[in-house]
Amino acid sequence: MKGRRLVTSLALSVWVGLAVGLYAEDLDTTSVADEATVGVVEFRTTSAWEIEDDVEEADPADLAHVASCRAQMDQIAAAIGAFRVATGEDYPVWLSDLATDYLCDDALLLCPADEAGGDSLATRAQDPHRPVSYLYELSPSDFETRRGQVRQFGGIVPIVRCLHHVHVPLSAYDGDALTEGEVALSIGDDLRVYAGIPEWKSDPRSLDRLYSDIRRGVAEHDGASLEGHPFGVMKLLSVDQLAGIREALEAADADGSYATMGAYQKLAGAYYTQMNRRAEAIDRYERAAATLPCSAEVRFALGVLYGQAGEPDRSVEALEEGLRLQPDTVDVSMTLAQHYARAGLHGQLNRVYAILRSHFRRESLAHNYALGNVAYLADDLQVSRESFERLLANLPPATPASSTMPRQALRRLASIYERQGDRRGANVLLAALDPGMGQIGECASEIRGVSASGAPVALADVAGQVTVITFWRSDNVASRAQLAYLESLRKHLAGAFVTFAVNAAPPEFREREGLYATGSIPGPVVFDAPAAVRAYAVGTVPSAVLLDRSGVVRYRHLGHTLEDERDFERRIRELTSEASDD
Repeated sequence: MKGRRLVTSLALSVWVGLAVGLYAEDLDTTSVADEATVGVVEFRTTSAWEIEDDVEEADPADLAHVASCRAQMDQIAAAIGAFRVATGEDYPVWLSDLATDYLCDDALLLCPADEAGGDSLATRAQDPHRPVSYLYELSPSDFETRRGQVRQFGGIVPIVRCLHHVHVPLSAYDGDALTEGEVALSIGDDLRVYAGIPEWKSDPRSLDRLYSDIRRGVAEHDGASLEGHPFGVMKLLSVDQLAGIREALEAADADGSYATMGAYQKLAGAYYTQMNRRAEAIDRYERAAATLPCSAEVRFALGVLYGQAGEPDRSVEALEEGLRLQPDTVDVSMTLAQHYARAGLHGQLNRVYAILRSHFRRESLAHNYALGNVAYLADDLQVSRESFERLLANLPPATPASSTMPRQALRRLASIYERQGDRRGANVLLAALDPGMGQIGECASEIRGVSASGAPVALADVAGQVTVITFWRSDNVASRAQLAYLESLRKHLAGAFVTFAVNAAPPEFREREGLYATGSIPGPVVFDAPAAVRAYAVGTVPSAVLLDRSGVVRYRHLGHTLEDERDFERRIRELTSEASDD
């Protein structure tokens, strides 16, 4: 037992060290709870990519290295293609698995500019079997995240990169001198080799190629090409490019032969989803579903759209069908588990939990994150704890401060520690995430401002009641969800507490926020109270502070998710119960 305590203590120090750099988040940035997908850590060789005014001519040796490396990457891409044909699998576990059977020479895995003879320049993805110079984006720890990006964005996603030529001007790669700066040679999931900046989602050259491929596929009635462009590609295109896609769709819709072309209808559904034209998006995806009975992507898209349209039953039906077609899709497992937990359907929740466990990959960060969350909903706290601990122990050292997974994992672990009786350990984690945790046990600071109509409002107005102070803004999905949840809970508990809603949006949005509050928030609402945001050390919205009847801060809570609601209710019940006992 002593040894286990030591391991736990060491791990906890690692988590806290990570969390110290994670808690600070601008109110003007996207809330953690608003992020719908799990992001991947992008490799950066410097703090940012910049355009250089004066670019020195490339060294002839560098040019030779670039040419040789590009030729080698062509052969690696061909080897991956041969691997796919021979095995039926999309990707090898490591690039070294291509040696012998698919590559004519192991030396092709060594970039001529790699002086170390087998360094990918990314510690998270060093090949364990033999020296490899190339960064493999589908290594076991990153597999689920990168594969999720491929499913969302298609062939443009880099799966292999060479980072040994970032100092060489882009003009040295293919004669294009329009862009200079850091450059990586990459193999996309479509097995094309290309040069571009490391931040591939914003690389104008890659996006122009993507746009041209879509236009060509529509014009040439090329279903196979269009099938390679999943729903997320529209998010990458510019306003002008989206206008070009609209023109292509309008021309195709005039040709009746496209009506039953599933890949085309799927693409149109993605376009209308991006343009927030939900009814048209649903119509197109339903047409696609009729001709693509085995497309999990179409079912997942319909599941999301039905949910947004307020049709939960149809949403669940579509997501369940998608999960049947593609049972290892962990984000859908999480979504369904959340739905069944909210509905109290524990048998269905446990069924989804079993599916997730049967496809669980221990080395995958995304799988550990999903399993931790679903196990938590299923009240399997030990499995949840172990999954989150494993996730945090294996995070890449360059994980950005805004990353969703570690923040949510730390919050969930704190809840598990508390439920398992370790209140001190929970507070250590929460203090690392929330600089205001030191206020617990202190009298709440006064808050003064005005209502939506301009009348003075103060926290003292609700003195003597159990109070939830929530810092919110209307453009934050989690804020709106928390406000709705608090009102529902207040009614469920027969008004046993009061919600005191403090608006945290910048002053220029005052009119918009006031309109939302007037129609959507029944309790006291406070505007023009920037001092309160500072006094309560609010770094992200929503943030909730729970006060007992004496006005003492008893709990603080960051964000809002379904998994949080049971903990939130338990804590409010504790305070209202204390008030009743007095």
